[in-house]
Amino acid sequence: MTAPAAPLLPFGFAQRHGVFLSGEPGRARLYCRQGFHPSALTEVWRVTGRNWPLEVLPAEAFSGELARAYEQGARDAMKMVASLETPWI
Repeated sequence: MTAPAAPLLPFGFAQRHGVFLSGEPGRARLYCRQGFHPSALTEVWRVTGRNWPLEVLPAEAFSGELARAYEQGARDAMKMVASLETPWI
């Protein structure tokens, strides 16, 4: 059985609560900003239906990784939409 890829949480939730999921199948983890509130973990686990390996990051590193993860998600979405578009004939 292959481990799942990490789903993107809503950006506002990730930024406000200091947690986000990122990674490819088998290497996905829950990144947490140093000083995050543990209730955020409970909510992520409830919504995703599983526990994720944790990695706690200093605030500056967390902000950079958060931006990188969501920028990649936006690029992937744009590629998918572009592949669905067909030129008018």
